[in-house]
Amino acid sequence: MGPDPYGITITDDPDVILVTDRMSQAQGVGVIEKIGEAYEVNYISMVGFGQQRRLEEGRATQVFGVVNIQDIVFVAENQFDDEIGPHPSYALIVGFNRFSAGDPLSDPSFAPVFAYNLFYPPRGGSPQYVMLGAGGNLGVIRNPLGDFSDPIDQPRIVAATRPVINGFPDNVDISLTTGTILATFQGVGNTFGYDGLQLFNTIEGYVKNDAGVEYRNTDQIPRSVSTPQELYGLLFGPLSTLPIEDVNPFIGIAADFRFSILTGQTIIVPNPDPTSPLVNIPLTNQNILIYGVPQEGPTGQGNPNPFAPIFTGRISRGVSIQQGASEGILSLSINPLNQTPTLNTFPNDPFSVETGKTSVTVAHTGALQEEHSLVNYRSLGEERGITLHYDSLRADPVHLFYFSFAGLESPDSSKRLVVRLESRFGDQTFATEGLDQDLAIELGLLGGENLFTLPSDLERTDIFGAALPIDLRDAPSGVHSFV
Repeated sequence: MGPDPYGITITDDPDVILVTDRMSQAQGVGVIEKIGEAYEVNYISMVGFGQQRRLEEGRATQVFGVVNIQDIVFVAENQFDDEIGPHPSYALIVGFNRFSAGDPLSDPSFAPVFAYNLFYPPRGGSPQYVMLGAGGNLGVIRNPLGDFSDPIDQPRIVAATRPVINGFPDNVDISLTTGTILATFQGVGNTFGYDGLQLFNTIEGYVKNDAGVEYRNTDQIPRSVSTPQELYGLLFGPLSTLPIEDVNPFIGIAADFRFSILTGQTIIVPNPDPTSPLVNIPLTNQNILIYGVPQEGPTGQGNPNPFAPIFTGRISRGVSIQQGASEGILSLSINPLNQTPTLNTFPNDPFSVETGKTSVTVAHTGALQEEHSLVNYRSLGEERGITLHYDSLRADPVHLFYFSFAGLESPDSSKRLVVRLESRFGDQTFATEGLDQDLAIELGLLGGENLFTLPSDLERTDIFGAALPIDLRDAPSGVHSFV
């Protein structure tokens, strides 16, 4: 691996994982593949991406790129084919961009630096310039599981978002249901949101050259690898040197953080007339360059800007998106057999059934309770007596906990209901007996689970349930919560 491996993610190939490196640009993302008993590592380089490959520019004037890769998340091939059609796999990365004095790519004091692309706008005319500064951003790797020896299918970084000066992004995640991408930028205290469907669709649009532009190789500084003509639109087009949300403003749904100009402003400047008693004078109708969230969004909406990032406070680190369930949700139903805490006087009278003249059985535990009242007597003007109470659960506290659910119709006979029960008391946990932990880990479980076969003739309105015994003989007395 590189000198500073940091982020890691699994892929849909059980033999391949992706690892980021926070120091080496040439080894920005490592692709580790298990082949037999050995491991092979290939690297996706960040070097050269974003450069203007002209003799008078090149690396010395580069301001756009992805530097110091921190986190990574994988998107499987055709994950969103229902929404945007067939597409390859992707890896989303964030680079925090460590400060390096004198380098426009990593020194924000050079900002603003103008970035452009000869093919943007696509129909000719003067290039559209974008003001940028050194900062952290989100990068997109296309086909990370591709063949490194194939110029068309090899993994490569193909797009990136607008650098955020002093942003220092920490983490990135994507919803596999909606395609929403979230990235935390701890330096500016914001979480940025991007439309992944728009992002991937824009990239594939340049692969297919939807606009019909005649892209050509304009490099004066050669690349380290050959560029197939089939990818000219992607590798020479606007995404190669411009932020993707400047090409498609609808990608940055909560990410509008950039240079902008305020018009018609009044500013106070030193008075150039030394004979005047006024030290400062106002200048009206001035244009001011600002950096941050503009008053208006990229398509003119405002004020306030509807595309502004989500403010989450200083040092926003770590983000996770809850993924949608692949199966229908089973709704737990109320089970009258379980004891329910109430405000009634102890012992809360749990549900029980008569089992004799003076005995009952508690349904939720199976405990036998029996009472015998001895003969009363009167002493010092008060009625007194003794009642003998027997509770088998106090002698052997093994509780039964019932669960039930509805909403499952004609389940597959191969499926099993997996249930794990814990009783929590303070910082102590008591679990039911179940699967051995070593076996459970092989199945992707925690250990202690119980498996139930489901009736094949269930209707959606039917209620199905069972019960688990939980041994609390070594547990302290008090209020326990069951999970």
